[in-house]
Amino acid sequence: MRRVVPVAVSLLAVSLLAGCPESRRTEPSDDAAVADAAMRDAAAHDAAMRDAAIDPALVGTVPTSCGAPDQRLVPVDCTARGDSASQCVFGNHCFCSEGFRCEVRGEFEPECDPGVICVPR
Repeated sequence: MRRVVPVAVSLLAVSLLAGCPESRRTEPSDDAAVADAAMRDAAAHDAAMRDAAIDPALVGTVPTSCGAPDQRLVPVDCTARGDSASQCVFGNHCFCSEGFRCEVRGEFEPECDPGVICVPR
């Protein structure tokens, strides 16, 4: 019986082994550029993961994403200015908790107009 051993090989390792000129460093500053690019990629990945932490079925209906796209609204984060107890009402507007008010005053405060977040009083 033949035994198969999985081997993980990076593209960089393959290019180095193959002697591809693209993989050869020409200046020490290349290391810094690669590190900077990696940091930017990591930050973008972290942001995407935070956004993905909201179940797609809940987008527009929770305090951190309030404003349902199916109502032609762009979701806002009711909690962005510190109101961790705010609520999203009917998937279209924020309801501010004690000590907070709508960023743009409306007729039905503490319930905000769609697209308006809660701010400290």
